[in-house]
Amino acid sequence: MMKEILTILVIVLLSMKCNAQTPFTTLVKEPRLLEKKTNSNGKVFLGAVYDTIKIKNYFNDSSFDKTKFTESKKEELLFFKNNNLSLNLANEGENRLSLNSDIIHYKLYVANPNENNTYRYNKYNIPLLLISKISSSNDSITKSSAYDVLDYNGSPLTLRIMPSFKTNFTTVNDVVYFGLYSDLRGIQTNSDKLNLDYIWSNGIGFTYQGDSEGAKVNENGDYVQGKYSLSLMYQFATGNSELISSLFDTENNIAKSIQGIFIIKLGNDNPLNLRVGYQHFITPLLNGSKSNFSIALGI
Repeated sequence: MMKEILTILVIVLLSMKCNAQTPFTTLVKEPRLLEKKTNSNGKVFLGAVYDTIKIKNYFNDSSFDKTKFTESKKEELLFFKNNNLSLNLANEGENRLSLNSDIIHYKLYVANPNENNTYRYNKYNIPLLLISKISSSNDSITKSSAYDVLDYNGSPLTLRIMPSFKTNFTTVNDVVYFGLYSDLRGIQTNSDKLNLDYIWSNGIGFTYQGDSEGAKVNENGDYVQGKYSLSLMYQFATGNSELISSLFDTENNIAKSIQGIFIIKLGNDNPLNLRVGYQHFITPLLNGSKSNFSIALGI
C-alpha cells in the first residue's frame, strides 16, 4: 500500500505546474479577440468581439488602432494554482483529509480557426482533465469512500470531460457559467491495496463569478483585486449497482446529491486561496450520513 501511495504522491508533485479548476469555468466556446470597454461607472472591462470585420482588420490592417484590443487568453478562475489540501467533515462516520491535483488539463479543439476560416470569432474545445486524490482515511463501512462517488473534487483517479458556456453582463465583469461534467471514476475498494472499482459520475449546474478585493494593499494604497465564485450543482452516479448498494442506502442503481461550493482568490500574488463546500446527499449513506462539509486551502 505504501508503495502505491508514494507513486501517486510523486505524480502529484510532478503536476505542480498544472492549474486546477473551480466548477464550470473551463470554456467550450472562447472568444478570439477582446475589446476594452468602459461601463457607466467608468470601470474598464474586456468584452468579446463578434464583428468579423474588426477581427480581420486587427490581424491584417497595419493602420488599424489595436490599442483597445487584445487577443484572448485562458481566463479561468485559477483557484488552486497547483494542488489543494481538503478536509471533509461528515455529520456521521469518519472525517477525511485529502490532497487533490490535476495531473493533466487539456483541451481538445474542434472547429478551431484555421486557414479556411481565419476570422472565426470563437474557438471551440472539449475540456479533458485527469485528476488524482490521496486521502488519509477510508469509509468506515467498506473501506471505500462514498464521498468519492459524488464529490465534485473527484476520487483516487478521475477522467473528466467538462464543457461549459458563459453569459456575460454588458456593464460589469461578472460572469455566469452553465455547465456539466461527466467522470469515469476509480473508487478504492480495498484498504490494503490500491484496487479500483469504476463508476460513472456526473453533475450539472452553474457558477457565478465576480470580482473581490483582497486583504493585501498594493503600492498605490488600493486593495489587490481578486475573484470569487459561487457554484451550485446537481450530481448523480450510476453504472455500478454493487458499489452503490455497498455505500448508499438504496436499492436503485443510482446515487444523488446536491453540492454548493464557494471559492475566493485574494490575488495573483497570494499563494493561499480558500474553498468552502457543502454537499447534501439525496441518497443517504449506509452509515447514516446525509451531509458533507468541506474546507480547503490552495497550495
